[in-house]
Amino acid sequence: MTTMALEEKEQIAKDAAEESATMLALVQAFEVTTKESFEECAAILKDVTHRIKFLDEERKLSVEPLNQEVKRINGWFKPALDRLKDIQTKIKSAMGRYELRQREEEQRLMALAAAEAQRVLATDPEGMSAAKGLVAQSAAARAPQVSGVSGREVWTWEVEDASKLDRQFLMPNPQAIEAWVKQHGDKDVPAGVKVVRDVRYIVRS
Repeated sequence: MTTMALEEKEQIAKDAAEESATMLALVQAFEVTTKESFEECAAILKDVTHRIKFLDEERKLSVEPLNQEVKRINGWFKPALDRLKDIQTKIKSAMGRYELRQREEEQRLMALAAAEAQRVLATDPEGMSAAKGLVAQSAAARAPQVSGVSGREVWTWEVEDASKLDRQFLMPNPQAIEAWVKQHGDKDVPAGVKVVRDVRYIVRS
């Protein structure tokens, strides 16, 4: 594809953009009130549909070589990127498991320190060395701080039993609603659903 061909296609697209802006302004508030205006609309609809098909075909012809080149270049980098991302995921997972274990250990030692402090205060107010030692162990149990790497505790989830979910967590089933409306129209409309009558046109070029 030559540079001139691309320039010509760009001009076609710009001209089409200007023409479509003018047409859109004309039909913005258009209302069909007579048979003649209906037939006029049908003619415009056929013309617009033809224009869409023509422009979309030109667009596809223009981008196809570029898409092939993008696909080829992506293919160069994909194996390394996929493996590196897999390594990244596995390292993060291993670090996360360690940090969670250390947080649990820290909490366990802090709880022991608190219990020891309470026991000592009740029996020997001067003998706090054991409790202080547990506090020091608790601090030492923390995962190290590494410059440029930080961990934040998050919660992940998955649905274990959808039948036990509260209503607030349930989503509509659009496929089921679509099938119902297609069969029943605006008769026996399910609660919570609004059915609006419309007409959809199929334009054959």
